[in-house]
Amino acid sequence: VVKRYLTWNGKDERFKYLNIWTEFPNTDYWDRSDNAFKKFWAKAYKSLKGEFGQLMIGGPGFSEKVTRAVMVGSGDVAEQWLSQLYDEKLKLDWIGWHLYSNDPQEFLKSANGFDELLKGVGKFSDVPWAGSGFFDDTEQIVDAWGNTPKMITFGGEWEFMEVPEVNRVYNRKEGAAMLTASWIAMQHSSVKRAFYDRFADPKSDPTVNPNADNTMLSMIGGKGLFYGDGVGTYKRSAHAVRLWARMVDDYSQELPCEAKVKIEGATGVHRLWVLSGRSPDGHKAILISNPNKLTVRWMVRFGESKVMANSFSDVAIYQVDSTNDGRDAFSYQEGAFEIPSNSIQLVVLKP
Repeated sequence: VVKRYLTWNGKDERFKYLNIWTEFPNTDYWDRSDNAFKKFWAKAYKSLKGEFGQLMIGGPGFSEKVTRAVMVGSGDVAEQWLSQLYDEKLKLDWIGWHLYSNDPQEFLKSANGFDELLKGVGKFSDVPWAGSGFFDDTEQIVDAWGNTPKMITFGGEWEFMEVPEVNRVYNRKEGAAMLTASWIAMQHSSVKRAFYDRFADPKSDPTVNPNADNTMLSMIGGKGLFYGDGVGTYKRSAHAVRLWARMVDDYSQELPCEAKVKIEGATGVHRLWVLSGRSPDGHKAILISNPNKLTVRWMVRFGESKVMANSFSDVAIYQVDSTNDGRDAFSYQEGAFEIPSNSIQLVVLKP
């Protein structure tokens, strides 16, 4: 199978990464014991790595339950899996994990948890490979991530949200702001690649407006970036992804900034999530997500010189919210910027 697709249509090296994945542990995909899986995985890795040494091979797509355990420093399943690889002196190229959350901080905490686990430091300083550097070069890949229609109750159990909340998470500006903040969080972590898990939305009547709150499709909600209305109407999250792509394609030279900015307010602690970059011709850009229920005024200063936005000849603001899709720019009006609740901005500054 690997040979077939690696040289598809007579072209060599059609892909770089190979995933041996079962969302472990998960009896839907593996019906034998955990120990049998670990032995199988190690055997498969050795065989594939021996045949295709040029590929980056990893897995096993740890289930969300395992990821959440690593997040808080309880890595039994992941630790045991890595211990077997360490005993057999198998240096995996990358480790994969899954997470579905409406809290961007959990993506940052999970990445940091796996960082500590692989390096054998912090909460995992007692693992057998601590101090050896054995897994230091192992990359992190989030091979499935996204928002979730579930919430944790006071008893620590998961339960589904009410339909209007699911609608906001999957279809509205609130979900787009959460997704963007989570994507920004991973940009500030050791995660090398992250794959957004998006099932197609259920088919709906193309004569029905998918943006209306009372449609059946809106009530159901779905992970897709587009409605299943026959023309693939963009959701707010699809418009948000366009701004992510601009950061990656046009402003890929990352500028140092804090991942999150805490805001102490009367209603508690809120956070803006920030990513900044620069283009080859010196233009600067700031992607900022406000997944809070309040409008926030903010300002920017660059470097020790404290250069501010009004020092630039042209400042454009692209915004995604309930009505704006981020295609057309707002002009900058001097002073502080203002980002509405549950919205995303890409600010482009030309010297």
